[in-house]
Amino acid sequence: MGIHGLTCTVPHKIAVIPFLDEIDSIAKKIGAVNSVVNANGILKGYNTDWIGAICPLKKMIDLAHKKVLVIGAGGAARAVVYGLMKEKAHVTIINRTKEKAQQLAKEFGCNNRERTDVQFVSSQDVIINTTSVGMHPHINESPIPTEGIRNGQIIMDIVYAPYETEFLRQGKNRGATILHGIEMLLFQGTAQFELYTGIPAPIEVMRKTLKDALHI
Repeated sequence: MGIHGLTCTVPHKIAVIPFLDEIDSIAKKIGAVNSVVNANGILKGYNTDWIGAICPLKKMIDLAHKKVLVIGAGGAARAVVYGLMKEKAHVTIINRTKEKAQQLAKEFGCNNRERTDVQFVSSQDVIINTTSVGMHPHINESPIPTEGIRNGQIIMDIVYAPYETEFLRQGKNRGATILHGIEMLLFQGTAQFELYTGIPAPIEVMRKTLKDALHI
């Protein structure tokens, strides 16, 4: 088909791995692939999700030694946790299936909890939703109770449609600084563009195109 690069999204980021010839060392560490490059018939997997998550966060906060709560334990969570640990953040993972949170925390050397409470949520500097809660048809749901969210926290959602999820809306109402999912989508995409083309990504052109496509 003449394809040089392709993008893998949910639920294929882990399932694609056995079909690849090579995996980049970072993607191997993360255990998930979102980008595949076809180099003369050799299919090599990469992961740019961690770049997508960390780039916009680093513009807002120095993550070193900050307390970060990650909600979810799937392929996207693996990338986010990798990036956070690389920045020396103190990461705690929660997930609906506690065994998956425990396994992910063990792999990356961070913490996990079975459940959250208001006091724990309030103690975090950054809270990141990596689950699909907030997407259609669950647009009126939040992945955690938001009573503990407070002024001074950063609340990030990787869901980009709707643009402002219920989680972000409630976070903003409680005084937190919110980070829309479109930012992760953009920066993982700029990294993909450079993988696929070998030239610098036109970030602002891509941002405008994304916003136009999503009617933002």
